Amino acid sequence: MKKLLAISLALLTLSGLRAGAEERGINFRHDLKWTQAMEEAKKEGKLVFVDFYTQWCGPCYNMAKTVFTLPDVGYFYNNNFLSMKIDCEEPEEGVALAKKYNVHSCPTYGFIAPATGELVHRSSSRQSAERFIRTGQDALDPELRSFHIEEKYQSGDRSRKFLGDYINYYASIYKRDKVTAAFDELMASGATLTDADVWPLFDSHISGLTPYLKQVSD
Repeated sequence: MKKLLAISLALLTLSGLRAGAEERGINFRHDLKWTQAMEEAKKEGKLVFVDFYTQWCGPCYNMAKTVFTLPDVGYFYNNNFLSMKIDCEEPEEGVALAKKYNVHSCPTYGFIAPATGELVHRSSSRQSAERFIRTGQDALDPELRSFHIEEKYQSGDRSRKFLGDYINYYASIYKRDKVTAAFDELMASGATLTDADVWPLFDSHISGLTPYLKQVSD
């Protein structure tokens, strides 16, 4: 009986620890140096998610306090990535890593393949919890990774679905000029605001008075 009770208590403790970890949001591995993180991620078969930040960055602080700590965000990122926080001004590793991965503004979110050290997806800026989870989902899908999307656009792909992906990505990092240009191309291809796949893009990402509003106001 005592042995059974001890096992039950151990299981309850383990469950409590797991639940506590999820409640704390993203589990950033402050215990690991960069090379250790790469090795650990390779063993786990995960990408490395990196929050590049600075101590004085307001949006960085906001994300750390209001998004990274959320249970849903923690659940998704802890299950799919090994997560690191890198202070871009920290002299031991931060400065060199920020330079290596071309971090010019903060926050920048990098997703890195540990086998090669290659940055496969990047994002930035303050994001809602829903958008931030979507950012992680995009990193897991080679077709939605930032570098792939830009390469396809530069190669001339203007297919309807692709333009939607392109608009959603650049809207998430507040590149309004790219969003507007791609939306204009989408409309020039024959799309209308009444199309089921077009209205959400317009409603979410295009602001101000535009001639396209005539399509729904007449």
